[in-house]
Amino acid sequence: MMPTLPIACDLAALSPEGRRREQVLLAEFRGRFGAARDTATGFEVEVGDDSAVLGRILEFIGLERLCCPFLDFDLTFAAARGPVTLHVHGGDGVKVFVRSVFLDRA
Repeated sequence: MMPTLPIACDLAALSPEGRRREQVLLAEFRGRFGAARDTATGFEVEVGDDSAVLGRILEFIGLERLCCPFLDFDLTFAAARGPVTLHVHGGDGVKVFVRSVFLDRA
């Protein structure tokens, strides 16, 4: 079992260029996250199956994993070409963080 990590972003994990790219991708995906469904430990959202969008989602997850190591990401591809779902979740308190960063629009 993995230990619970503190909810603390590693701001030094991304270069300035990486941070800008992460913000561009986050802005792009906030619209999709707006339709997210609550789960016990986070949120999930259908992301579609367009290969270009999926590529950007994987890029986004890669960047987020560097600066937010306390987040868990599950990308599920349902059988029979069903929905592709991204689940962002984690330990205690992560749901509040995810809501504030991924769902709230400033």
